[in-house]
Amino acid sequence: MGHPVAIGAMDGHMGEDEEELIPVVVSCAVWGGQWKGKLVLNLCDNNMAVVEVVKAQKSKDRTLIMHLLRCLHLICAYWEIELRVEQYTR
Repeated sequence: MGHPVAIGAMDGHMGEDEEELIPVVVSCAVWGGQWKGKLVLNLCDNNMAVVEVVKAQKSKDRTLIMHLLRCLHLICAYWEIELRVEQYTR
């Protein structure tokens, strides 16, 4: 069994990367059944770091980010979702 994950940093503040990644994970969990076998494009409007983390599937020593990435990978694998995250530019 895995280790428990603390939400946010030691000071109780959650970083911008975590705040941007949580809706991506939650949306895949909520609507994954409807997206089964489909390509889902998520446009991130203000944080290129999230795009890079999702594409690389890894992050430097950020416990919550890695936990969210594992959850995202599991959800996408379960529902056979091909997820693409790109920077949104106007």
